[in-house]
This record gives sequence, C-alpha cells and structure tokens, in this order.
Amino acid sequence: MNNYAKHISKIEYERRSSKLEVFLKNVFALDFSDIFHKQKEIIKDLESIYIIELSSNTIDVFRHPYSLIYTVLQQCNNIDSEETEALIDKIQAINSLIHRKQREYKEDQKEYEIYGRLANSLYKLWDHLSLDLYNIQQTEMLLKSNLEPRIKELQELKQKNETIDANIKKIKKKANAWQKDMITILGIFSSIILIVAGDLSFSKNMFESIATTPTKDLIKIFCLSALLFFNSMMIMLHVVDSKGENNTKVLNYGWIATNLILIVLFIINSLL
Repeated sequence: MNNYAKHISKIEYERRSSKLEVFLKNVFALDFSDIFHKQKEIIKDLESIYIIELSSNTIDVFRHPYSLIYTVLQQCNNIDSEETEALIDKIQAINSLIHRKQREYKEDQKEYEIYGRLANSLYKLWDHLSLDLYNIQQTEMLLKSNLEPRIKELQELKQKNETIDANIKKIKKKANAWQKDMITILGIFSSIILIVAGDLSFSKNMFESIATTPTKDLIKIFCLSALLFFNSMMIMLHVVDSKGENNTKVLNYGWIATNLILIVLFIINSLL
C-alpha cells in the first residue's frame, strides 16, 4: 500500500508511474494535429494509467507522484524549452477531448464517471506540469543571472593570467639573454686581463734589452706591439659596448684614427 493510491500494490503503482512517464514523453514528441488523429489511443493509454477498477460499479483513480512530473519536465526542458511549454498545451488539448467524450454519455452511465474522473486527473496533471515548469524556468533564470557575472569574472581572470604568463615569459627571456651577456662580458674582461698581463711581460723583456736594440727597431716593435694591444683592447670594448646597446661612432672613429697613426709611423720608420 502507499499514500497515492489505496487500492493498488507498490508494484502496480510503479508500473503505472512508468507508463505515465512514457505517455508524457510520447505526447512531448507528438504534433498538435496528431492528438486528434490518435485520440482513441491516447484516451486508452490514460485509462490504463489512471482508472482503477474496484468492482463492476466502483472505480478509483491513480494519483501520479509529483517527483515524476518534475523529472520528466527536466528531461524535456533540456531538449527544447519551447516544446516543453507546448507539452502543457497538449495536455490541455487532450483534456478537452476527454470532456467532449464525457458528453457523449449520460450522468448515470459508468463511462460518464470514468471520463469525468479521467478529466479531473488530467487537470491535476496539467496543473502540476504548469507549476513545475514555472519553477524550473525561474530557477534557470536565477542561476543564469547569478552565473553570468561569475563567468565574466572568470574570463577576465583568465585574460589577466594569460597576460601575466606572457610577461613572465618575456622576463625569463630577457633574464636568460642578460645572463648570457654577463658571461660574455666576464669572458671579455678576463681576456683583457690576460692581454694586459701578456703585454706587460712582453714590454718587460723588451725594456731589458732596450740598451742593445737600435732606435729604428724599437720604433717598429713599439708600433707592432701597440697595434696588437690596442686592437685587442678595442675589439673587447666594442663587444662590451654593443652588449650594452650604447654603441657610438666616436669609439669607431678613434679606433680607425689610432690604427692609421700607428701604421703610418711603422711605414715611415721602415722607409728611413
């Protein structure tokens, strides 16, 4: 026994509930024109769902569960909300057919009572469908009004995160380039120190034998030593300057001028 129908078992109650669920889904798929052409089948299905024969002259009606109505509406509403609203109108149209069918019989006939109770049950079904559909639509509107700002905020946060990630990548790239430049510069300064140390060693040996070396040869050695040392220094300084993005024409002009002076001095000394 259950609270919705006193005269049927739990198994029968579940069977009729399943039949009602199938019936509603079938009506959902029907066109309005099909309702008139299939009215006999539709009324027969409704009788098998709602009408409970107790004896030859006594009948009861099946009371559909509210949860079933809400579940079916949710499933239909996910397919097409406009068609879900049409389902309610189709139930109303079927109820009109049942009322017309009832008027074919007299009040003392059993069929009159059957169709009357069937019409009442179908009106309750229509009422519950209307109420539950309204609740579903209002819930969806409320969720939509609350979710849209949150979705917008999430999209803005996503864009900000993408911008931050892009900036981090740029910073990492610059840091890696700066690290490479620093290694290069350190290598250059190490080379400069080695060149200076080598030149000082060379100059020391040269000055130790300066007393026995002719002046003409000393000038040649000076020019060659100066060219080697000066160009090595200038190449290193040029590389450092280019890494710092402060390259100037003055450095290039001084480099060329000094080389020309030393070369001319070497040539003149050789011709004398």
